[in-house]
Amino acid sequence: MSKKLQGNGLFASSRMMLPEHKLTINRHLEEIREYARPSLDPQEAEHISRCLTDSLAAGTETTLVRYGARGCERVKGVVVKMDPLKREVTLSGADGGSIRVPFADLVDVLEDP
Repeated sequence: MSKKLQGNGLFASSRMMLPEHKLTINRHLEEIREYARPSLDPQEAEHISRCLTDSLAAGTETTLVRYGARGCERVKGVVVKMDPLKREVTLSGADGGSIRVPFADLVDVLEDP
């Protein structure tokens, strides 16, 4: 038997990666990468709490930025309920549906004028 066919010889001699393969692999790795959950300082947590309370009291629309496995996403609506026992906030969306967001997933609150 020739040395080329022993061990990993055949595959070691045929390693090649096209630029298209490299781009596809990098894109796939970027998609599946888990983003680290950002940590909030006490002042930011207080700002989020204040904005949620204001939206609940006044019935104004607000935009929440929440943590997701693939990055941060924005959710827009009016705060309808804040449940400290379940540690979540419930938003009423424009389509009439409700969205529940855990307090732990909140990253930021954007105030809409």
